[in-house]
This record gives sequence, C-alpha cells and structure tokens, in this order.
Amino acid sequence: MQDEKIEEIFRCPYCLAKEVDISLLFDEAKGEYYCVRCCFVGTKQEVFEACDRLIPHPKSGH
Repeated sequence: MQDEKIEEIFRCPYCLAKEVDISLLFDEAKGEYYCVRCCFVGTKQEVFEACDRLIPHPKSGH
C-alpha cells in the first residue's frame, strides 16, 4: 500500500447536463481531464466549476 495511487473519477459536466454519464480521462502530460465523447477539457478546478454551474446550490440568506 506504500506506492498505491488513488484514482479520482469525475463525470463530464457537459455530457451530464444532457443526462449522459461519461467518465473523464486524465492526461498526465498536460495535467488535464478530457471527455472522449464531447469537447470538454479542463483542470480539476475547471471540472468542479462546471459542475457547480450545472447543479444549483441553495444560497443561505440568513
């Protein structure tokens, strides 16, 4: 377990918006995630930002 790598699996936010469940692949050379089905390419942060735009979060208005 010393040199085990934990693989993170992210869904393509563009495809997910169309109700298509596609996992993103990771390009280690570029440090980017990409979708084999559509045009999405982005860093981990860009994946999170795209998913945040897709899924509305309730605003706390206290």
